[in-house]
Amino acid sequence: MAVITVTVQHRTRTHERLVRLAGEWLQARGLQIASPHPEDLEIVFPISVIMEVKVVRKGDPLRAVREAVGQLHEYRYFIGPRTAALAILLDAEPSAALIRYMEEHLQVAAFWFVDDRLRWADGTTIGLKERQLNGCLNEARLWMSSRNF
Repeated sequence: MAVITVTVQHRTRTHERLVRLAGEWLQARGLQIASPHPEDLEIVFPISVIMEVKVVRKGDPLRAVREAVGQLHEYRYFIGPRTAALAILLDAEPSAALIRYMEEHLQVAAFWFVDDRLRWADGTTIGLKERQLNGCLNEARLWMSSRNF
């Protein structure tokens, strides 16, 4: 039995905007998403990915990542699916060192929005060797470049 206590979540307009933009962006590329409370976003098809959205406060993306990692692991364990990959979406570009730490050590994919554009590190696989997601990401790169993104 899992017990997840009820808490008051303080979400900002920036946070809600990021969730909405990411959801629209992913759906426009053929991914099926859900937003089951308390998760921010979940890709349910073609692969399973739980995504936590964080607004970087006081220029400290590491703090946002620390908070998101704990949430993601709790969501995956208590809510599932337990086989889901994990991803964090920030509202600011993290440093190359932080991206490496997230993706190589934590096995959490790094995404960020800059000027209403979804970005990710070259080689992002969301911790999986899933051709489907890589195909979606490659298609998204082509789509973005064709529209001068």
